[in-house]
Amino acid sequence: MNQPDIDAAPLAWAFYFAGQGRRILPIPARAKRPVLKEWQNLATTDPDQLAQLFAAQPNANYGLLMGDGAIAVDIDPRHGGHLWLEVNEHRLPETWKFKTGGGGVHLVYRTPDGQDLGNRTSIAQGVDIKGKGGQIVGPGSIHPSGARYTIEFGPEHVDMAPAPPWLVELILPPRPAPQRQPKPLAGDVDRYCAAAIADELRRLGQADKGTRNDTLNKAAFAIGGFVRAGTVPEDWARVVLESRAVSIGLSARESRSTIASAFAAAQPREVPS
Repeated sequence: MNQPDIDAAPLAWAFYFAGQGRRILPIPARAKRPVLKEWQNLATTDPDQLAQLFAAQPNANYGLLMGDGAIAVDIDPRHGGHLWLEVNEHRLPETWKFKTGGGGVHLVYRTPDGQDLGNRTSIAQGVDIKGKGGQIVGPGSIHPSGARYTIEFGPEHVDMAPAPPWLVELILPPRPAPQRQPKPLAGDVDRYCAAAIADELRRLGQADKGTRNDTLNKAAFAIGGFVRAGTVPEDWARVVLESRAVSIGLSARESRSTIASAFAAAQPREVPS
């Protein structure tokens, strides 16, 4: 199917992109978001299903579902996105490029190995990523202002380019910070103290979900007593507790806060003679 004229009805453009393998969903006329329940599951490339979806609203806009090995960089100049584009345009490969009815830009890229990358907001000011579970309004649709979404480069002009690695890095969730590994204490530690710490750490490691932060607080209070008595170094105790807490699913930030509070409340703990 040849590319429609830009003033063709949105439905004609919807069928065109469905023919390019992109799943399509109807959006109410002059709107930007789908209203159908479970619209991600209803999006389709099948012409018969599309005809049924659009039957009740033949003049509706349409969306291109992202995911399925594709992402869209959504650039909004009203919030400064054009500045990001000016700085990075030279290292963005030529790909499908659409102009939005609101004056923005959509750049559509293939994802590495077809993996589905998720949505990300604000990778820069005025720049969002539409990935799996997201959609963009397609060319030929009508913006709420009455302006038309247009196409600058499409399948007849250029192939959908792979997303450059530096862009993918901006989209992927930040890597977790490496956990500090506690080093064994130098010298002898009283057997009672060592056994008590091991017992507290064992209980923390076995804590049920929903009780983990409370168990961490009790363990930190108990071990904090040894810290206050000068039996074990404070830095070592904090690292041991945080490492065990993170290993059972608590966040490092939450763990540090709980440990700090418990240590502040702890009283020196004597070691039985």
